[in-house]
Parts: sequence; C-alpha cells; structure tokens
Amino acid sequence: MKRPFFFIFLLLAFCLAAPFGWAKTPEAPRLIVHLLDYLAQDYGGAVQGGKVVNEGEYREQVEFMALVMQAEKELPADSRGPEFRDGLLQLQSLILQKADPSQVAPLARRLQSDLLKTSGLQVAPGQWPDLAKGAAIYGQNCAACHGAEGRGNGPAAGGLDPLPANFHEAERMELFTPLKGFNSIRLGIPGTAMAPFPNLSDQEVWDLSFYIASLRHQKTRDGLTPSELNSYKTLLSTTPLQVLATSTDRDLETREGGKTLEERKKILSVLRSPPSKKSVMNFIVAREGLARSLEEYREGRPSQARQEALKAYLEGVEPLEAPLRAKSPPLVAQIEGKMADLRTQFDGGRPYGEASQTVAALSGLFEKGEVLLQEGSSLWFMFLLSSSIILREGFEAILIIVAILGVLRALGQRRAALWVHGGWLAALSLGFIAWFVSSWLIRLSGAGREMMEGLTSLFAVAVLLYVGFWLHNKTEIHRWTAFIDGRTRSALATGNLASLAFISFAAVFREAFETVLFLQALSLEGKGGAKALAGGVAFSLALIILLTALLLKFSVRIPIRKLFMLSSALMISLAVVLTGKGVHSLQEMGWVPTTSFPSAFRSDLLGLYPTMETLLAQVLVVLIALLLWMIGKRPSSFGSPSAKTAEI
Repeated sequence: MKRPFFFIFLLLAFCLAAPFGWAKTPEAPRLIVHLLDYLAQDYGGAVQGGKVVNEGEYREQVEFMALVMQAEKELPADSRGPEFRDGLLQLQSLILQKADPSQVAPLARRLQSDLLKTSGLQVAPGQWPDLAKGAAIYGQNCAACHGAEGRGNGPAAGGLDPLPANFHEAERMELFTPLKGFNSIRLGIPGTAMAPFPNLSDQEVWDLSFYIASLRHQKTRDGLTPSELNSYKTLLSTTPLQVLATSTDRDLETREGGKTLEERKKILSVLRSPPSKKSVMNFIVAREGLARSLEEYREGRPSQARQEALKAYLEGVEPLEAPLRAKSPPLVAQIEGKMADLRTQFDGGRPYGEASQTVAALSGLFEKGEVLLQEGSSLWFMFLLSSSIILREGFEAILIIVAILGVLRALGQRRAALWVHGGWLAALSLGFIAWFVSSWLIRLSGAGREMMEGLTSLFAVAVLLYVGFWLHNKTEIHRWTAFIDGRTRSALATGNLASLAFISFAAVFREAFETVLFLQALSLEGKGGAKALAGGVAFSLALIILLTALLLKFSVRIPIRKLFMLSSALMISLAVVLTGKGVHSLQEMGWVPTTSFPSAFRSDLLGLYPTMETLLAQVLVVLIALLLWMIGKRPSSFGSPSAKTAEI
C-alpha cells in the first residue's frame, strides 16, 4: 500500500472509530445494574412474610442473583472492591432465606448505586432524545410483539410466555426509568422473548427508551391547552436530563410536591413527552451544562468547570452548528467566541461574576438560535443558501486541484493528472455515500465532527507544504528539464503521483463532509424544500464546472516558471488557511487550549480566528514554508540518475 493512501486509511479509521470509542464498553457493569434493578423491583412479588407466593417469580429471582455473582467476576478491578462483593453475598443470602422485601430492595438499590459510581457507567444520553426517531425504531423492532400503541398485543404476542410488556400499565410504568429501558434494550431480559439489540447505537437506544416512557402520557399531553403547553420550556430547563433518565414517574411527581394530582399528571406528561423540536432540547442541554460549569467554578474546581463547559458546547450546541450556521454564520461565531471566553476565564481564575455574565450572554444567544431554528425558510432563500454553501465549500478545493492540474497540463503529464482526478473523485464518492448515511453524520458526536474536520485539515496542510515545496523546487527550467528526464519519469509515476492523489482527496474530503452536514440540515426544512435544495446544488455545481474550465484554460497561457511559482504560493496560502481551521476545530473539542487574541477580526473563509493558538500555528506554517523555499533555492546536482531520483 502506498504511504499516502495508508495515511488516508488511518485517518478515516481514526475519525470513524473515535466518536464511538476504540473498544466496546464492558457489559458486566451494565448487566449487574440491570439485574439489581429487577431484583429490587420484582422480589416483592415473589416473597411475602417469609413465604414464596409465586414459585416461578422466586426461581427467577434466584437465577438473576446467580447471574449477578457470575458477572461480578468480570468487573474491572476498580469496581470489584471487597465491600461490594460482601454486599452481593449478603443480598444473595437474603434472597435464599426468603427475607422480607423491605430488606432486599434497599440493599439491591444501594449496591446498584455504588456500582454506577465506581464504574462510571453512562446513565443518561449525551444528546436530548429524539422521540420521533424513537417512534420509528419502535415500529421497526418492537411493534410486532408490544403492539403499535405499546399495549402488549402485537401480532406475535400470542405465542409468547410471558406476554410482552404493556407500556400503558400504570403499576409497571410508574416504576419504569429510561435507564432501565436502555439496559433492557441493550442486554435483553433473561427468561423472556426480549432479545438484546446490539445493532442499535447508544443514542438510538436512548431515543427508543424515552419514546417508550412517553407512550402512556401522550394522550394527556395532547389534551393540554396552549398556555399549559407553553410551560414546557421552564419545566424542561429545571429538570436535568440525567434526572429524567434515572427517575421513575413516581419520583418525578414527588418533585412537584404541593400541586394537585391532576396538575402533577399534566406536568409529568410534558416531562415524558415534550411537544417541542429537538433544537430547543439541545439548547436546554447546553444551558444545563453551563449551569453545572458555573457551580463547579464557584466550588473552586476550575478544571471540572472547563470540562462541563466543553461538554455543554459539544453535546448541546455543536450538533446544531450546521443548521444554525446555514441560517446565521455570525450567530455561530458569537456563540463560539463566548464559549472560548468562558473557558479562558475558567483557566485564568477570573472572578465568578465575570464568568456568570458570560453564561448569561450565552443564554441570550441560545434564545436567538431557538427562534432561528424554529422559523421556516422560503424556497428562494433555500435555493440561494444551498448554492452559496456549495460554492463556499468547493472554492478552496477547486483552487488546490486546478493549481496542480494547471502545472501538469502545461507539461503534458496526463498520467499524473489521472491520479489527481482519482483523488478528488474518491473524496466526492465518499461525500455521495455520506449523504445516504447523513442521519448517522448528524448523530455523530460533536467531538467526532470537530475531530474529523480538524485532523483532515491538518493532514491536508502537511501535504500542501510538501507539494508546495515540490512545485517551488521546479521553478528553474533546468531543474524541470532534469526532472522529466530518464528515470525521473519512472519515479514520478510511482512516487509523487500518489501524493498528488492524496492532496486532491484531502482537499475535497473535508469540504464534502461539511457540505453534507449543511445540506442535510437544510433538507429538514418545510414542504418543497427538496426541490429548492436540488436546484441550488445543480446551479452551483454548474458554476464550479465553468469556473474550473476557465481557470484551466487560462493557466496554459502562463509561462511554466510563473505557473510553478503561482501554484506553489497558492499551496502555501491554503496551508495557512487550513491550519487555522484545523487548530480551531481541535480547540472546540478541547484538545488545544484557547487564549484570546486582542482582536475581534474573524473569517472562517480565510481560517482566521482571534486566538493565540491558531495565529501561532499559522505563523509556524509560514516559517516552515520559508525554510522550504530557502532549501529549494540551493543549487542541486543533476549529473547522475541517483541525484535525479533523490530530488523527487
């Protein structure tokens, strides 16, 4: 495998694997938490007053406890303390002795809570669940057994023992939590027809679990008045997502103490089945995260405060960046700038009041974002917007590819040009495929998207510097004459051509990836939007093809030496631009620190951001380019085949 293509493979593998973790999370902690939940809830239905009242249920309790003891052996070392094991042995002894449920249930809950703390197991989704997607997943995977409405009466339910759960049954669902649903879906339920669903992503499982929790509340929610519905934002803003994921309906009703039973049920229906768009939920997640960051900072823990602020952006705001940027790039820049200011304030130990003001300003920006994302777009606006997206994202890639093709065409290197075409065609093909899996791209974690964009940009910078130096080194006509002579032709065909293919791939891949995210966001607009979107894309592609043809035509008329110099300068300029964008993306995911620069100037197109790190990285790239330029000016010997080959 040629090295540049090997690097492409590594880059794609890293970007695709990192958002999901390199290794699968061990299932032993989740299985134990899952089974302890069943023991705490169902043991009372098997044993009462020291006697077994349901033989089948009791056997199941004994079997579940045995599975817990077996799974405990597979726990990581930091979760297998002697106290935890002693607690499990005590619980097993109580069950075998047919102890009273008042002794078994509290112990099971305590052990469950202890394991959640020591294992760091995920107990809530990173993004607000999408109930519409949860409904679609339910229809595909669950309706056959549980029924279309979740009443346990699906067409396949008749032959099952025990029967599928009825998600409208008050006694059962009052004790249901989305976390319990997550574990059941992910792991299955032993002794029943409920099989695990390992093919679903974690976020899809959370979507499904929250949808199941909403089923019995939808009718109440639909009967609320507009004024009652309008209260959902306040309710959801004051109820953390982790609380909703780990609380039973009884727990949530208890939080609303002092209200009538009817009022509590209405509130519960809004909490379990919120009638709002996902964009609003994401901003709520962001607000919750910022509130936690301020709390950590007030308690004197600046590093934890910074992490909470970073999570608030990546889990709350970044998933909305594509549709928000499509409607208001300045608003995205303001939000990113304020988030960077907040992290800088935490790092610099600034007064709490200053950080609090920044959070208040961010909350105001979130309000503007909510309004924008809930507004529809005219078809004409969507046409212009989709056109501008294609033109903007494609401009940088066109400049790189045309610069290389112009040089190769002027020199008659058709075989080398084929490699360049192969590189950008491969990147476009991946972009085309990405459109059909764009729902996954939208779900990709904020950190995953920023990482993919950042690392792709920096890989492109490295190759741009290499090719820029390679072109500059050929500006002297006698050097080019030696270069194309004899065995250098063979070296060109087997070495540098792969590099040319790689740079054309890297130039287009980053832009194609980002374009798919933007266009997918636009495609979610109202009726007729698809035609306006397609029209804008077709129009902009036609302009790009025309622009490319004109650039290639006029590049032939430029003298070879000037063409090399112009192309080399273009490579270096674009390397500086992509350096700024790459470092900025890594700053957004917390890999690179952020130090504000005393300037308000910012340009995404030019890769200029008001931070010391991005500017210093760009200065470093300029210095490296100058160094390579000086090296290229040194006299070279072309007297031997080995010297010719070495120059390549």
